[in-house]
Amino acid sequence: MITARENPFRSSQLEQLRFRFDNDSWPDLRSRLKSANHRAAIVGPHGTGKTTLLLELRDLLIKEGRELVHLQLSDDLPRFDSKQLAEFRNRLNPNHVILVDSCERLSWIGWRRFKSATANAGGLIITAHNHGRLPTLLETRPSVDLLDDLVKDLLGLPQATQATQATQATQATQATQATQAPQAGLIPALLARHSGNIREALRELYDLHATNGGSLETVTEARGIKNIRESR
Repeated sequence: MITARENPFRSSQLEQLRFRFDNDSWPDLRSRLKSANHRAAIVGPHGTGKTTLLLELRDLLIKEGRELVHLQLSDDLPRFDSKQLAEFRNRLNPNHVILVDSCERLSWIGWRRFKSATANAGGLIITAHNHGRLPTLLETRPSVDLLDDLVKDLLGLPQATQATQATQATQATQATQATQAPQAGLIPALLARHSGNIREALRELYDLHATNGGSLETVTEARGIKNIRESR
């Protein structure tokens, strides 16, 4: 049994993970955001990095001199009341950029009222599960490779080099059914069990790592599946 402080999957470590782009980059993202007049949506399913990207974008905009208003919708705050909407109308100016996490909680009527009340702001960036409320800035997607990289990062293991990735890609191309065969191992199993929710998969790894004395090999043996794709 290891202590919470020793667990590499503890929440303080997860919070330090940076957003990982897939065929994208910060310069391209910033260019699209400017083209959208700083009004756009980060779209994707639960636990795929939307909030992580939003927070990193917040820090970047603060460095650029923008005033940020970060709003988090939740079970306790599923909507904005008339007093809040009036405050938005009165205090916002073109230097403000509003960030709204979990915007899908707003009804369409609530969304239209909020959008109208924040029209004076210089930007509005939201996270949502579905497209449609604002132009899509980026769509987050879960993948085995992404979760695999995050796990290796947390465990302090080396990432695959570009040469290794190229070799793996060549081998995958040569295998006629490689794209159809399920990938064996703990990482794919976790991702499937949590329906692509990477955040929940990492939380389960915290429990597994703690109850198995810090050994993921013990975890995989207990579950009757192969070890994660790593080499210590």
